[in-house]
Amino acid sequence: MRKERPGIDLSEYDKKIDKKLEWAQREFSQCAKMKLAGDKISKCIMILQQVKDFIPAQNLLNSQELRPNPVKRVTVSANASELSASISWIPDEDNKCVTYTIVRKERKAPTSVVDGTVVAKGLNAAYCKDISLRAGVAYYYAVFAVRENLVSNPTKCNDKIFLCSPLKKESIGYSLTDNSCTIHWTDQEESAGVRIKRCEVGSDTWSTVAERVHSPWTDKDLKMGNQYLYQLCTLWQYASGYCSSESVELMVNVLRRPNPVTIRLKSVEKDGTCLIEWDAATTMGEVELIRVNANTTVIKNQEYDVNVVRGMGQCLWTGSVSRGQIAIKLGVNQEISIACFCVYGTKRVAGNILEISTALPVEIDGNGIQLNGDCMELTVKNIDPNMTRIYCFVESVRNGIPHFATKEMALANQTDCIMDVDGQNEIVLIKKNVPLTKIAVTVIARYGQGTMARYSMPKTFVLSNQPKKKVSYSIEWAEKGFVKKKACRDWLRLTIRSEDGRIPHLCLYTREDGKPMWEDHFGDQGLVVLQEIQATDQKVVTYTLSAKELAGYPKNARVQLFLDPASAQEYEEPSCDTPSSLAMPD
Repeated sequence: MRKERPGIDLSEYDKKIDKKLEWAQREFSQCAKMKLAGDKISKCIMILQQVKDFIPAQNLLNSQELRPNPVKRVTVSANASELSASISWIPDEDNKCVTYTIVRKERKAPTSVVDGTVVAKGLNAAYCKDISLRAGVAYYYAVFAVRENLVSNPTKCNDKIFLCSPLKKESIGYSLTDNSCTIHWTDQEESAGVRIKRCEVGSDTWSTVAERVHSPWTDKDLKMGNQYLYQLCTLWQYASGYCSSESVELMVNVLRRPNPVTIRLKSVEKDGTCLIEWDAATTMGEVELIRVNANTTVIKNQEYDVNVVRGMGQCLWTGSVSRGQIAIKLGVNQEISIACFCVYGTKRVAGNILEISTALPVEIDGNGIQLNGDCMELTVKNIDPNMTRIYCFVESVRNGIPHFATKEMALANQTDCIMDVDGQNEIVLIKKNVPLTKIAVTVIARYGQGTMARYSMPKTFVLSNQPKKKVSYSIEWAEKGFVKKKACRDWLRLTIRSEDGRIPHLCLYTREDGKPMWEDHFGDQGLVVLQEIQATDQKVVTYTLSAKELAGYPKNARVQLFLDPASAQEYEEPSCDTPSSLAMPD
């Protein structure tokens, strides 16, 4: 100032400068008397900051001599479930009277205390916890030592923190093969793999079965028929270990490949509710009923991926096979195709396709079918106003098993007994040349005309059109006494009187598979004849079997009467009031 403005009076400034220097000198003199080195350094820095207008003081403040030393090794660990990270470091032993500032930055390490987010400052301990993290973001940390506003160089952590996002449940799936399960998921780019834990349902014990694995992974140590619960979490690696995301659970049923299930239509109600049934003992697990789209082909016993099955149509019901039946309301006057699938992991084992019509079937009461020799009269009353035609099929039943007519036969007009309703409330169909044997009468109704026509489900009645035989007989057991409160039979006597000249026969039989016999199983194959007795040409015959003979027969054996060898092959029953078969006693 004297150079630029000669003659200026700067005595006042000189006095201020001298006064500040005198103050600093006194403070430094007192600082020299302090015992702790850290206190001396802090005091010196404070004095220099007061006189930092002087260039030497400023240079001293900016030099490394007064700045604290950087801290030593910085380590981090993460807790994905809490979205937090723990930071720790080793202080420098030469640093006195220092505090610590922790700075965090995304994607790269911070270089100064203002280059990032300050997590904490003024710390005395060599530990800090960061609780404001987000999953899926990479973080870098640096620690600074601070003394009287003088900041050390940063000590950076070599590891970045990356909290993995949990796996998306919809991306996890599995497939089963015998006693192994292959689990697949969508890997995250930043992850070090997946940790998998497993627990058997019903147990509280979890075990780690896989560590740092990538999709897909196969578990080969499973027991057939068991249920397992898996927990999957993503991992990220850093210097001191791994952090993990929240776990996602997966339930796996290790079932044997289910047998295909065949569904049947049991009944159709007037409101379009259909009762569908199946054999509950066919297999185990779950079954799905799919209303398949038109022209859908399903091959029985073939495996389909679940997504393929979903594309076939609408899922009407899913439930346990053990239920055996389900009522589904499908609506009136509908023609629907329902396919049955058994659940097999992510696969489905196909059963059959059931064609269902909810058009009302023909109502026929007990007197609606009259037989007179080879002529049959079918009377249908209370006809629905929308009904346009009735089809009647008559079949000869062989061995008690009807073939049953189908809608396709009606479409092809494979019957000579068709009658158009024409708005009538009651009609009578007459069928001639009816076989003189056991017959099945099937009736199908048509609603509408042409391409809009709908056909009801076939309704079948099984009747006997055999001529009555002039035969009477009786079966009786004779009791000898009681043993342990059970009746003990001594002998069996049958008395047969024939008036038509045919020779009566007696046959005792059982089933070769040992299952119980039923009176309507005369048409079953696999019968084993235990004894056959042929009479003479007498019209009245009496047969007697002793207790000893009876004891040698199985408990499911039956006594059956036949009129001649030819009819015995068809298990023909005589027409009389007395039962034609009788179970063997205990």
